[in-house]
Amino acid sequence: MLSWITGIATLLLATSTLIIKWAILKPIHEEIVEKFKKAQPIFFKQHSICRIIDLRAEFNLFTFPLACFIILLFTITTKRVSFQGSKYCKGYIGIPIPLDIFAHVKRILAAVIFAIFADELLDIANDALNGSNPSSNQGVVIVYLLQILRVFVIGFRCYPTLAAVYIDTWFSLICATLYVWFDFSITIVYTGLCRNDFYPSELDYNKTKGGRTMIYLQYYGTGSKLLFFQLLKDIPRYLCLAYISIKLPILLYERIRHRHMRDKQLTREQKTLLYSSLPYSVEAQYVKKLFGMSNIKVSTNRFSQTFQFIYAWRDDFRFSSRVVSVYTSIFLLLYFLTIQASHLIDE
Repeated sequence: MLSWITGIATLLLATSTLIIKWAILKPIHEEIVEKFKKAQPIFFKQHSICRIIDLRAEFNLFTFPLACFIILLFTITTKRVSFQGSKYCKGYIGIPIPLDIFAHVKRILAAVIFAIFADELLDIANDALNGSNPSSNQGVVIVYLLQILRVFVIGFRCYPTLAAVYIDTWFSLICATLYVWFDFSITIVYTGLCRNDFYPSELDYNKTKGGRTMIYLQYYGTGSKLLFFQLLKDIPRYLCLAYISIKLPILLYERIRHRHMRDKQLTREQKTLLYSSLPYSVEAQYVKKLFGMSNIKVSTNRFSQTFQFIYAWRDDFRFSSRVVSVYTSIFLLLYFLTIQASHLIDE
């Protein structure tokens, strides 16, 4: 039941977000088209909040400090085995693990969190290959270090969400829920009012002179096609953000609802081991089949029954969180590369 609620709520939230994005981009599109018809410089004026968000190219002043603060809170409230005998810390102050790469629990959530930043990694790769980074005059080594810094900042931004899911307490899930909803709001504002792919701001115009936008308008026309393609590119990102924004409150609800004393006494590793020891777990089924202790049964998975001639689904096998996260990020990266390549071909 909760899976259906999650799916429907995700679609509704993503659709609402795209409508808001369309409402934000519509005046910008009309301004760009009007300047194009009058042969004026093609750019739009950014909102004043964009100067704060874009103070540094590596990170913004909203989500990054908040992410660091949440990581600090998790570090203070996390117990560490080596500190349990200390009379000062009383077992606390431990860096939380962001993701158990070998566990099979909450793999989809972890994969979606990683997939959100696929487009940002593509931007970093484009800056490195094309040399479009504004600090490229500082030398190759400095530019390379700045790109590494941007990757670390991306890791810090997704760290609180992954750590909250791993800690799995009501406090961590509340912090992660508020953080994700705040980051979702900032993303809508930033990708709408500050920076997007087809409508240059005054800063972008100083670099490119709006030549690419003129080509887009000449090819797609002055109608709503260009606006449609901008929303089309944002669909995967908003679906992922909407899924996380809905999934975390549901996890919080489940945690508050099932507050058993036994769960409080077990660590995350002990819970995973307890789950693996169940007779119908993936690990138990794999060991039974490995030693011939169970008969091979026809899979009950609907995907396996429908597409058995393509892929034979096994109930005793699951991809790890690392593999699922890498595959999801690659698929989304290929999606952005395809859209980018299609526009380069049009040019």
